[in-house]
Amino acid sequence: MPVRHEERRSIKKTVHFTPSELERVVDQAHASGRALGRYIREASLGARPRRKHGTARDTVVHYLARLGTRLRAVARMATETGQPNAADFDEALSELLETIRQME
Repeated sequence: MPVRHEERRSIKKTVHFTPSELERVVDQAHASGRALGRYIREASLGARPRRKHGTARDTVVHYLARLGTRLRAVARMATETGQPNAADFDEALSELLETIRQME
């Protein structure tokens, strides 16, 4: 959607999603190769962003990063609730992040 040259995007709006809705939108934005904000803006204005044909590595890195986000939340909860093996989650998260760095 082209923006007229004299117009600037200066208005911000907050959008509320459930965690599962946001996960779907993030996945769709990633699949289309667009930033989340751009994807939401284009989709809300009627565009139908298409999936880009990324590499298998890109897809694997994306899903590993999502797992890392979930693992980080579990590690935080384990630490906050004083679980005896909370450090194991932190170690697993570190290993996952190192794997992602090596793939990129």
